[in-house]
Amino acid sequence: MMPGPTLDVLLSIARDLTASFPSQERAQRLVDAVHRALPCDATALLRAQGQDLVPVAQLGLASDLLGRRFRTAEHPRLAAL
Repeated sequence: MMPGPTLDVLLSIARDLTASFPSQERAQRLVDAVHRALPCDATALLRAQGQDLVPVAQLGLASDLLGRRFRTAEHPRLAAL
């Protein structure tokens, strides 16, 4: 059985995905939930757009991240994803 906090996070994600939030708010709420569930300093949600990854939501990173694009060929770690 899953520990309580993890189950709570998964339930909040499921509720948020079925709610009628604007897409930006839904993305940010997903990032917030993942950040709560995993031990990490920063979290970002990236959307694939051709050969680029485009940040759509983040927590714990510089605010200018959302205006950037990342070419997967130039970032081996992102290409591995």
